[in-house]
Amino acid sequence: MVAKVKGRATIREVAAHAGVSFKSVSNVVNDRPYVSEELRAKVQQAIAELGYRPHSIARSLASRRSNVIGVVLRAAPADARADPFFSQFLFGTCATAGTQGFGVLVNILLDEAPIHRYADLFDHRQVDGVIMHSPRVDDAPGVEGAEHDLPVVLIGRPAPGTDTLAVDGDDEQGAFAALSHLIALGHRRIGMVANADPSYTVSVTRTQGYRRALVEHDLPFDESLLTSGHFTLQSGKVGMARLLDLHHPPTAVFVSSDRMALGAMHEVQSRGMIIPDDIAIVGYDDLLVAAHTCPALTSVRAPIDAISQRATQMLIDAIRGLPVAPRQVILPTELVIRQSSGTSA
Repeated sequence: MVAKVKGRATIREVAAHAGVSFKSVSNVVNDRPYVSEELRAKVQQAIAELGYRPHSIARSLASRRSNVIGVVLRAAPADARADPFFSQFLFGTCATAGTQGFGVLVNILLDEAPIHRYADLFDHRQVDGVIMHSPRVDDAPGVEGAEHDLPVVLIGRPAPGTDTLAVDGDDEQGAFAALSHLIALGHRRIGMVANADPSYTVSVTRTQGYRRALVEHDLPFDESLLTSGHFTLQSGKVGMARLLDLHHPPTAVFVSSDRMALGAMHEVQSRGMIIPDDIAIVGYDDLLVAAHTCPALTSVRAPIDAISQRATQMLIDAIRGLPVAPRQVILPTELVIRQSSGTSA
């Protein structure tokens, strides 16, 4: 039977209970990387048995860390609030960080704001590192420069030839799979509503997949069939209207965001057209709503949970001074076939 310590256990009581030094317990509590696994396990067992809780302020002062990670979302505040992709991503980040004693601070970086604005999070060591979500192509130099001070993990593709920590879904392959599916169904004139303009890395990679599929299936690229929105439902509606108003409209459309695909479907149906009889549609992300649209939306499933968890763990490992390998991770996507593309799973 383990003796209970009355009141709040102290670090010295934990040390005595584990049979180790005060300094050893401090090293474990402050996540120092040079602690052996045997010692760490012994101290953690004593902590659990005594119910010891480190004083958060003292711990931060001792380790020179805030035990908080920052998440920067490049988006308009209204979009960040309404987009279910962001909420799912943040849930995974908070859950992973919380199990390791880290809090999460979220900051919204407006679409056109310069990347250095997010460095405000670093003032007075508010955070120990940052996850940068939805980056623009020209964000890369600012992110890479910041790494000399605190670690940064990019959600998206880093600039070629750089060593920036990054996690992303295989967006190019996901878009390629979406187009290949529509081509296999007999479509030859396929439009795309990109989820953002080419200044965003996520738009670049998904558009590359669209164009690669056309090349590999010997179909011509028609610039009039490619348009872009800006992550919102309304922009999906506008983008679909542009394609439907063409003199020779497409028979199928790849909308590289489920949220935008909802707007695109609304535009089609408001014109009295039937999905997929008059036009087939494929979305991207496979958000929960995709299975509940009418008809149910065929969509590329992005590994949102895996991306958030992997990125958070990479950042925490970097904060702790642990080796991070590989430094750039691409996670697989999956095409989920439903009725909107003209065939059911």
